[in-house]
Amino acid sequence: MTYFAACFHTLFQREIHTGQIAILDSEEPMNRLLRRFSFLGSKIDWSQTLDHVSATSLVLNGDASVERAGFLRQYLPDNSPSAPVFYLNDNALSFTSRWQHNSLLALGETLLANIPQHHYFFDEQASWCLCLCSEGYMDFGRSQASGAPTKPLEHAER
Repeated sequence: MTYFAACFHTLFQREIHTGQIAILDSEEPMNRLLRRFSFLGSKIDWSQTLDHVSATSLVLNGDASVERAGFLRQYLPDNSPSAPVFYLNDNALSFTSRWQHNSLLALGETLLANIPQHHYFFDEQASWCLCLCSEGYMDFGRSQASGAPTKPLEHAER
């Protein structure tokens, strides 16, 4: 287990134990995101999304986690607060996690303050994605991909 994976498990052990956060042992959530969004290299091509919102952190030196958590709270779709939110990180963590909506809102700042790199949050269908980058870029957009809804993500949990 990497340092940041251990940190994640330590920070959120109560929520993992109670099922508010589930660690998924599957690449399907990431693959679903890759199928639903256009990418330029390793990043989402936000110009190819609907309802795109972009911001850049005003914090030049220091902890931008408060500002990024504010963007997360502002743009995290709340039309279905009982629906899970999926989280993956491009480098520091080797797993995807599924969060209860209210847990993510309550603990987002802690997550962002302790786990580095790029943070991707999306719904089960990957119909929207919110990305918070360590360089200060914050983006939200909806997928232009059409098609039948995909099966629910029900994979083994660690």
